[in-house]
Amino acid sequence: MSRISVVLLIWAFVLAAGLFFAGTSDGA
Repeated sequence: MSRISVVLLIWAFVLAAGLFFAGTSDGA
């Protein structure tokens, strides 16, 4: 894998995790 692919994969994971926790924690 190229370096760009790794960065994009990490960004996708971080964004998904952020949206998931923001939606489940109800802004707590």
